[in-house]
Amino acid sequence: MKRANDNSVTSMTPTNSRGSESAKDCRKRKTLRIQYLAEIVRLRELTVLKMREDVDKLLEVCRCLDRGELPEALLRQLHIPYEYDWIDNRITPYS
Repeated sequence: MKRANDNSVTSMTPTNSRGSESAKDCRKRKTLRIQYLAEIVRLRELTVLKMREDVDKLLEVCRCLDRGELPEALLRQLHIPYEYDWIDNRITPYS
């Protein structure tokens, strides 16, 4: 019977060390990539929420226009001079 060689225990040779270091670097790059992608997703989700708010505001303006009303905020935002008719309770832009 042959006896097991005492040198069969894996030792940290330069090739093993480089492989281990390469694996660590790979895991580190993977972690950084995941963080980067998570940040991109977070920013895009914020953008989508902001766009949804804008669409909701536009829908409200459209509803007002459909009812024949001119939203005061819209006139102000577009820098259109207007006056409020207290008798008819309506906003009318200057001609």
